[in-house]
Amino acid sequence: MVKFSVEDVRTSADYRFVKNEQEIHALKYMAYNNPLRKGISLKAYTWDKIGDSSYDNEDVIIAKGKMDNKETIWLYIGMDSYKIYKLEMEKKPKTGKSLTATYIYKKNNKGLLYLSYHQREWQGAAPLPENIKKVLKANGKPVRNYIPIGYRHEAYVLDIEENKSRFNTVEELENKDMTQYKTDYNASFWKKLNIPPNTRFYNKNIAELIAMYGVPIENQFKYSNMR
Repeated sequence: MVKFSVEDVRTSADYRFVKNEQEIHALKYMAYNNPLRKGISLKAYTWDKIGDSSYDNEDVIIAKGKMDNKETIWLYIGMDSYKIYKLEMEKKPKTGKSLTATYIYKKNNKGLLYLSYHQREWQGAAPLPENIKKVLKANGKPVRNYIPIGYRHEAYVLDIEENKSRFNTVEELENKDMTQYKTDYNASFWKKLNIPPNTRFYNKNIAELIAMYGVPIENQFKYSNMR
């Protein structure tokens, strides 16, 4: 079970003409798709050692596991502690669909691991709505039955709350797409928020949002969240 609360929200301009929504919040998909939470069947994969690294003064081996042509995972494992500090995965469960994801773990002040960073991208296809088909036909454009779609998510853990008495105060939220959780836009919160430097993953997504109509991302955040 994944419990969470949504305190602050901001969105970019929504340029989608096919608004395909997910049934649950992206945080729940983050947990659901994590092989470490579900358990990895080691015998189901063919394993090879492909490299080595280090973390917190510990030698780390990089192991690659392959399951047929459907799934590949990379595990970064501490030689002394056997802790998994990083997991990368690629899945192609069905023709025309794919999932890539990264989970990075760090030690807290007690030496216990916690998930500190995650990114993933799911790609697939969705039926083209009838109203869009009619518009395309009316303009002499080719009409397809399906169009490619994708979901991209990136998450940072900026702080850890270890007071378990506070965990029960989190209410179980209704399952819905993450864009449907609404809060009053707090510009000062986002201005003061201190996060790590932008990743290539983030820069790629922002560049695409800006390129669609040439609107700077800060303007999108400002005007798309005015209520």
